[in-house]
Amino acid sequence: MVMKNVTKFRFLKDFNLFKKMGKKNLMAMCYLLEMINVKKGETLLLNKENEKVVYFMNTGSIKIVTNEHEHTRSILQMGNIFGELALYEDADSSENNEKVVMLEAVSYTHLTLPTNREV
Repeated sequence: MVMKNVTKFRFLKDFNLFKKMGKKNLMAMCYLLEMINVKKGETLLLNKENEKVVYFMNTGSIKIVTNEHEHTRSILQMGNIFGELALYEDADSSENNEKVVMLEAVSYTHLTLPTNREV
């Protein structure tokens, strides 16, 4: 488990979002994050009901598409952050109808935040 946290730390320290956080705070955050590896072609639903999840791309590339017509909204690669719109309670309802399609094998780190009901 310690090795995984060191790996998460090495990855996250390069994001501008975390550069001024400090080593101690960033290491503490690493305990809250989970690293996931997925295969090419697998899908992930964004903004599931009552879930607030932010994803940090470690490796690979993804395509964010609408569920209805598979309309491509974004193509993201290593170093991108996605899912952050779930943090806003009044987020556009269209975001609830999106999914992520893995264009190649992907590794990402994600942080699941408590919802208002859990606080």
